Amino acid sequence: MKNIKIEFVARGALKIPEWKSTYTLRPELLVISSSLMLHGFIQPIHARRETGEIIDGSERYSLFMNVDEISRTHGEMIPVVFHDCDKLE
Repeated sequence: MKNIKIEFVARGALKIPEWKSTYTLRPELLVISSSLMLHGFIQPIHARRETGEIIDGSERYSLFMNVDEISRTHGEMIPVVFHDCDKLE
């Protein structure tokens, strides 16, 4: 089993990709938002190291960036696991 290295990056260091494989409905976003406010990031965001493009967690990242209460409660740093991969991987 490979050890996972979680890094903490500043707000705005990542970017949401242009593609989106799923669409999250408003009720689900409200649940995610509530969870982030209560518990913070339980699971880190996953992103490409080379570009900072998010692979997994774009909804959580978007909520963190746009809901002031979440970032005020949990600070300006976001837990991220970076991956060395290209767009096809």
